[in-house]
Amino acid sequence: MNSLRNTFCEKLGKQFLLNVELVPPAAPQTDIGTRACQAFAALSVDGLNIADSPMARARMNPLLVAHLVERECPGRFSFVPHVNCRDHNRVAVRGLLWGAAAMGVRAVLVVSGDSVTFSDDSRTRAVADVSVPDVVGMAREAGLLPGVVLDPRASQWEVEQRKMARKVEAGAGFVITQPLFVPDQLVWIAERMRPFGISLIAGILPLVSARHARFLDERVPGIAVPAELIERMERAGPEALHIGLENARQMLDTARQVCAGACIMPPFERFQLVQEILQPQIA
Repeated sequence: MNSLRNTFCEKLGKQFLLNVELVPPAAPQTDIGTRACQAFAALSVDGLNIADSPMARARMNPLLVAHLVERECPGRFSFVPHVNCRDHNRVAVRGLLWGAAAMGVRAVLVVSGDSVTFSDDSRTRAVADVSVPDVVGMAREAGLLPGVVLDPRASQWEVEQRKMARKVEAGAGFVITQPLFVPDQLVWIAERMRPFGISLIAGILPLVSARHARFLDERVPGIAVPAELIERMERAGPEALHIGLENARQMLDTARQVCAGACIMPPFERFQLVQEILQPQIA
């Protein structure tokens, strides 16, 4: 895999980047590479971000997913695997980062990891031996460009600002927001992130129903869905997906104006939603 495409690092801060986030399967499914290639290879997608067991539920390892996708679409995508601090000690993190670098991966996204209280296995315990700044520094030592995550809620800004200062000091080279749903909020975040001098990438999650929107708002850390948007989706009934896609397109248009890139996060393996956002006229 040393021939991996590295568009992400080459374009970062120079041209608008568009990545898609993959949540790996919760089983040994060998067709994830085929399905990802079929869904995204013909679109204007630069790379794939690959989550690391979100909601503290076991998923296939991000580097192995990258290998499966690369095997099906050699040289087509850059990969930005996530590395969570919840599940690794210092030994495991270093080994993982060295493996990523050896595979040809050039960027990783360092995340704290969702609380084990969300796990579907009550026996789960967090390792939590390293912090995000710790792993950011280790990624730099391994020759990788580390990115970090931002909670974009205005109510959390003072806390996030202090955290971001430590992450940037440790060597963070880009930041991806948790999903946003209000264009003005993204503009607000972009203005406040400018002094940090690192590339801002907007997280965009297409909402598929009012129930989905309420779940994210009530249960998922770092995500706030406006009540007005939830109410619109409720009124739309079976047409609620159209509201969610319209919102995602609005967020992408805003990201093109104020951010270095965007990362679309299709839920529930509904990969076709990416095409519907990017190419609505043929969806």
